[in-house]
Amino acid sequence: MIVFSSNRADANHDCLLPPCKLDLYSIRSDGSHERRLTEMEGGAAFFPSVSPDGLTVLFTFLTDAGDSALYVVGLDGHGLHQITTVAHEYFHGHWSPDGERIAFADNGCITCPSSSIWTMRVDGTHLVRLTDGGHDGTDYNPQWSPDGAWITFTREDARQAQIYRVRSGGGQETKVTTKGDYNFESVWSPN
Repeated sequence: MIVFSSNRADANHDCLLPPCKLDLYSIRSDGSHERRLTEMEGGAAFFPSVSPDGLTVLFTFLTDAGDSALYVVGLDGHGLHQITTVAHEYFHGHWSPDGERIAFADNGCITCPSSSIWTMRVDGTHLVRLTDGGHDGTDYNPQWSPDGAWITFTREDARQAQIYRVRSGGGQETKVTTKGDYNFESVWSPN
C-alpha cells in the first residue's frame, strides 16, 4: 500500500497549505483499492509514515491556525488518535525500525522559531531531545538508520541546508554533507 496526502476533498483544488483540507489516503501500487484514511476538519494531514508492521500510519496534522500535532490512524482508516497536543508543535514524525519509538521535530508551526529533533515512545512518553536547537536554523526530517542506532536530519538556516547524524539515544551531532549549499530530506538505504 502507498499512503499519501491529497486535497481532493477540498473545493479549492489548487490549495496546498492551510486553510486547506488535506487528508490521508491509501492505494495499492497498481492504483486499485483507494481508501480515505482521515476526514479531519480545520487543517491538513501531512508527512505520513507507516509503522514497520504495516498496520498504523503516523502523521502530522497542521491546523488552519498554523499549529501542529502528531496523530496515528490504522491503515484500515480506524483508530484515529492524537499523540501530542498542538501546544507541543511536534511534526515530521518517523517510526523507529522496531516500531517502538518515533523521531520528530518540534516547533512545527508556520511562525515558530528554530526546531530540534526528539524521540519518544509511541504513546507520547519518554521524550529525549537529540539536538538542542541552539542555532539559527531548523532541524527537521529525522530518519532512522535500519538498525535504529542513528538518526539523520536536515539542519537548515538562511544560508544553507546540510545533513547531520546523531545517535538515536543522543550525543554528538556530526555533519554528513560538506559539498553544496542545499542538501536535505535524507533517507537510509535498507542495508
